[in-house]
Formats: sequence, structure tokens, C-alpha cells
Amino acid sequence: MTSSACTYGGSQINFLMPRTPGVAWTEPAGHAMAPNRNGGNNDRPRMLTFALQKRPRATRASANKVRTGCITCKRRHLKCDEVTPSCQRCMKWQGFCEGYDSSNGSSASTPGSDDADTTNKTTTTSSSSSSVVRVSKRKPLVANTRPRSQSHLIDISLPVEPTENLFGNVFERQYFDYWLSRRDRLGGGFFDEQLWAETIPQMSHQHASVRYAAMAVGGIGKALLHSLKPTTPAQLGANGPHYALALSYYGRAIREVRKATREETGSLRAAIVCCLLFVCFEVLHGDRKAAFALINSGQTMMDELLRRCEEEKSRDQSIIGAEAVETEALHVFQRLIQQSWSCGVLRRRERRFVEGGDLPVEEKKDSYSSESWCCQGGPGRKCAIHKMPATFGSLQEARRWWDVTQHYVTHSSDIVCRVTQLGLDEDFLSECNERIRRQLEESERARTGAAINKPSSSSAAASAAKETASHWQDFRDALARWESGFAPLWTAARKLNPTDERSYSQAAHLRAQYLTLSNCLESPLGCSYERVARLTPRFREVIQLSAGLLAYQKRSSLPGEIFTMDMGPTWPLFLAGTRCRVPELRNEAIRLLRENPRRDGLWDSRFFYALMMRNKMLEISNSREGTPEEQWWRLQHRSACVDEQGALIAKAMDKNPLTGTWDLGEDNVRRFLFD
Repeated sequence: MTSSACTYGGSQINFLMPRTPGVAWTEPAGHAMAPNRNGGNNDRPRMLTFALQKRPRATRASANKVRTGCITCKRRHLKCDEVTPSCQRCMKWQGFCEGYDSSNGSSASTPGSDDADTTNKTTTTSSSSSSVVRVSKRKPLVANTRPRSQSHLIDISLPVEPTENLFGNVFERQYFDYWLSRRDRLGGGFFDEQLWAETIPQMSHQHASVRYAAMAVGGIGKALLHSLKPTTPAQLGANGPHYALALSYYGRAIREVRKATREETGSLRAAIVCCLLFVCFEVLHGDRKAAFALINSGQTMMDELLRRCEEEKSRDQSIIGAEAVETEALHVFQRLIQQSWSCGVLRRRERRFVEGGDLPVEEKKDSYSSESWCCQGGPGRKCAIHKMPATFGSLQEARRWWDVTQHYVTHSSDIVCRVTQLGLDEDFLSECNERIRRQLEESERARTGAAINKPSSSSAAASAAKETASHWQDFRDALARWESGFAPLWTAARKLNPTDERSYSQAAHLRAQYLTLSNCLESPLGCSYERVARLTPRFREVIQLSAGLLAYQKRSSLPGEIFTMDMGPTWPLFLAGTRCRVPELRNEAIRLLRENPRRDGLWDSRFFYALMMRNKMLEISNSREGTPEEQWWRLQHRSACVDEQGALIAKAMDKNPLTGTWDLGEDNVRRFLFD
């Protein structure tokens, strides 16, 4: 399985290129690799490095040493994946591999003539050149002498459509055009997304890194042959030259980012956009670990970008008022963070000091700057959520504020979902794991207390429910404020449907997301059966809205399975199909996911369908014994994970036929993935 690393050291952030073992290929005849024009510089794109003002806690990673690696990895003292005939680590980073020693019986791949010439120049370059590019933390992101309107906005004179002089050969143009033709889908298809539709195509004229990252996404998109089923690298490599070239463009994009950071500090924006495209690539590639690492790296770069921008403007402006790339990328990352949370991956919350404390001014400034961008919102150290207006002027504005509201509730409350990814560092998983532990302990205490004092069990349950409601009240208020501003838009959209189907779909999309998060807040892990049963009308509405959204997208988009980087209907259907207490509604959610295979970023409808099918079997066996409350308590122990080999494992309490007890077991649900 491919792997990813996101390491912290010194005062820099470094994110490494993930390995891609498991496929052997050489450059196809007649298909040139992505050209290498780095000249005589030390062309070793190992990592991207940006200076940080605040040094994160260092972690250490280790790997077993090997002595049978390729010649290139040995010379560079890197761990080789030992794939033959060509090491995929080298192929992804630089487009060729020098092969293995003759004693190993492996041959080297043969790069194109341009690559060979460049390689010869590179190997004779003085080793004194640094392989890590550093951005001075004292240097501002943009020159202060330039007007702000010029330094922060993309040049509007740049065309969206590419020109021939941007590409080195016909294949580069082919893959870029493939990505360009499908970019509107990446934003979800409901709203107009300027980042995907205009900003990234325009930035591709200025930044070769963005251009090659888009080519990489286009290449792997063609390699998938219009299917989003889980695919191995070997299968991708068997579908023609697309996968090989996509890896080559991925490596070239990394090298271009390194070269750009050496020349201009403003390239941090381009690096962030490339990070989003790399996440897109790894999601299609099926490497969730790499995608999580890239999302985490992108968040840290967003921290740095907005910190630098904060130095150039007063703090009396909400962070939602940031400009151009900052605003657009910020909201995309907020949606990706929401998806990461749903997979059990979340950055640990910053512990903020109490407002009005006795900290010196400089310490307050440092603490503010180190605070994650999702929590900044102007003076008084308030979160951005506290600047939300009472009404929204448009559905687009409502969506922007929904991103802020959703992130605030997810990041600041204790709601959690028991789906996770194994093999990640503790820093990725500790926040969600602690939430699960706390909520299960609270549930067990409440259950034990009710069992000991059965005559007063109803009063104990009522007391526990009251305490829980008080605990979540701040987050309920945040959702209520957003819903109050959104309600007039939702009413107007329903009146205009079906004459204005697009506006209705936008409003329905927001409504479904709101109901889903509200349901999570009203029925957290460990809640009573009564609380979740009361949400049945909401679950029914979520399923109905999702059915309409899926039908709308089928009518209004290109044929084939849908891939987006947005908050699509997959997650709402999964939650409704596993938590709703009405079997007919659960079956309807299963049917919708089965008939509409798609991926919405990290959300894979096939994964959710497999878990829902396993849950369907579990619900049948669980319903045969105990009261509804006892049955629900057993279901609360359901969880799922993707292990380091990519297997989807479901865990739950099931009846042991030998002992007659309910034991926690696990089941590989791969059999449902291709049902």
C-alpha cells in the first residue's frame, strides 16, 4: 500500500511525496515523460518547506533499512520501495529510475533524451546545493510596496482557457484539457465555484506547479476509465500510459513548487492550490493516508498564509472577508476538514486563554497568530462564527457561513463518528479517540446508574438528558442562528421549484447538510433510544432531499460516476441509513447509495454502502433480543476502520452462538464493495 509522511522539524513544515508501490512499468513507447527543465540545480524534490513562526511539536518516524534498493535511492540514502523494473519512488519524483545493481537482476528504466541530459547535469552539480527550500519567515508574503488590490487578487486579464505555449507536448495538453472539462464537478455541481472554474485555470498560466498538478489529476482520471471502484496501482498501470504519466506530472509539480518557493514568496498561494489538487489526486488514487497527510499540511500552510496576511491588515475584519485564493481555498479546506472529522481524523483543538487575562500584549499576539485560522474572527478573540449576520443575501452567502458554522460545531464540540483510518500518527487521531472515550464513559455511567436504581430510572434518564442538552447548548445556538438566516431563502427556493431547479437544489443541499449535523448534535454517541427515535422525521427529510439531489445531478451532469471535492449527499445518506430506527427508511438510503455510486472527496459511496449492508444484517440479529433501549445500547458500539492494507473492517457487538453472549467482533466487509 502507498504511504505518506507529514513531518515537522525546526521551524518549517515539510510534507513528503507519498510512495506508490505495487505497479511496474516503464515509459511507454512514443509517450514522452513530463519534461525536466530544472537545469543544473540540485533536482531532488524531496519535500516542500515553508517557514513557520511557531514551531510545532516534533515527531519521529522510523523505517527499516534495506540494502537491495535501486541505485538512485542508495545514492540519496532514501528508502526504496524495491518495485521492479523501476522504483516507483524515483518514477514519481523525477520520472525515471536508474535501476538496480546487476546482482539483483533488475534493469533500469530508460528516460527520454531530455531527461537523460538533465540527469547528467544534475549528478555533476555540486552537492553543496541545499535539497530543502526555505522561505524566510521575516519576509512578507507580498511586497508591501505593491497596492493590496494587485498583490492579493489573480490578474483578471489572464484567460481561463489554456494556450498552446503552456504545454511541452500533446499529452500535457490532453491531460490538462481532461481536467479542465471536469473541473466544474469538483465544486460539487450545485454552486458556482470560482476556485475550480476560474482561479486555478488562471493560476496555471502563472505557475507551472499548478498546471502540472492539474495534469496529474487529469492523467489519473483517464487511467480510472470512468469508474471509481477501488483500484490497485497495478490495475491502473495496465490501463495504458495514463497512470505512468500522471505520476510523472505529480513529481514535476512538486519540483516546480520547490523552484518557485526559491524565487518568490507569493508562491505559497500556488503551493496551497497544488495541495488541494494533490488531495484530489490521492483520493482518486485510493491513498487515504496520503490524502489525510496533505489535508493536514494544507491546513498548516493556510495557517501561515493567513498569519502573513493578518500582518498587513487590521484585525477588525472577519476572516471570512479574506480575499481571492485565501477565501476560496479556506472554504474548500473547511469542507475537507469536515470530511476528515467524519473519518475520525481531526487536528487537536488549541487551548485558548480566557479573554481579559493578564497575559502580556506580545504573548496575546503570538497566541492569536498561532491559533488555527478556523478559530480567528477579529478583535476580542472571538471565533468567526460570532460575526455571522442575522440574514443572508443569497444562497452563496448562506453556504459560506454554513462552512464556518459547520466547522465551528465540528471542531469545538465533542460530537464524533466512529469511522477511522489506521496507520496514522497519534496527532491525527487523538482528538476523536478522546471524544469517543469520554462519551462512551458517560453513556456507561448513565446506564449503570439506571440499572442500580430502576424505580427512578426515568428520572435519572431525564436528568442525564438535561445535563447533555446544557452541554451542547452553545452549538445548538450556532446552528439555530444559521438556520434562522437561511429559512427565508429555503422558503423562497421551495416556492420557485421546479421553475428554478438550480436554486432549489442549492437550498436543498444546504438543508440536508444542516439536518445531518443537527442530528449529530441531538443524538451524540451514547444518547438514549428515545432521543434518536424522535429524529425520525428529520432522517426521512434528509433521505428525500438526497434523493432529489442525486436525481438532479444525474440530469445536469456528464454521464458516468460523479467525483467531487464537496459535501455531497453520500454522508447524509450514510448517517440516516445507520442511525434511523425505521427499517424502511434505512433500506431506502441503502438503495440510493447503491444506484448512485460516487465519491465526494474522502466520502466513497461504495464504502458507505458496504458498511450499511453489514449494519442491515446486524440490525436483524440485534432486534431479536432485549428492549429497544438495550438494542440501541449494543448498536452504539458499532465502528469501522480502513486498515493499513486498505481493507474495510466493521466492528460491532453480535451474538456468540457458542456462548450465547453479546461479544464485540469484527468483519471484513469487502464482499459488499463490489456487490
